[in-house]
Amino acid sequence: FPIAGRTFGDPDRIAGSDFDMLKLTREHQEAGHELTKMIFIRGSEEGRIGESVEKDARLAEQLGYDTTYINVPGGRHNDVFWDEQFRVIISELLPLKRAAIFEND
Repeated sequence: FPIAGRTFGDPDRIAGSDFDMLKLTREHQEAGHELTKMIFIRGSEEGRIGESVEKDARLAEQLGYDTTYINVPGGRHNDVFWDEQFRVIISELLPLKRAAIFEND
């Protein structure tokens, strides 16, 4: 995929580096840290991008991440789609802490 190479660089240089998500996940688990929640959203009309998102979601789940995968029927990779999805993410999937951050607040 030439476009991926232009965007992310040579994949052979990622393996074992600080950008290797498999390596980082294993190190995080070995250190006893809890894995973060991951949210994957795709539109059913996104083609290769959507297929890649689905594969990434399955891999994250296999690695032990708390994974939410949403496939939006008819969704396309554009600003209208993402405007709607950001609202879903903020209101439903990422509940904000509603308490003071500092002890004396």
